Amino acid sequence: CTVEYSVNPDGAVTDVKVIEDECTSSGNFDKASIDAVSQYVFEPYLPGDRALKTEGLRESFTFKLQ
Repeated sequence: CTVEYSVNPDGAVTDVKVIEDECTSSGNFDKASIDAVSQYVFEPYLPGDRALKTEGLRESFTFKLQ
């Protein structure tokens, strides 16, 4: 499952959405992927000492059932 998200100037993740669901056709792992990325916290991007929002970041997750 691949999700796309943005990071606000304070380092919080926003605008999370699943963009590629290779995990399963039923979308069973969509929520788990969104929940995982939503817990991330980043250091703010500070070009010129001013925090900016960063958009279009992506993270892929692989789930394995045993």
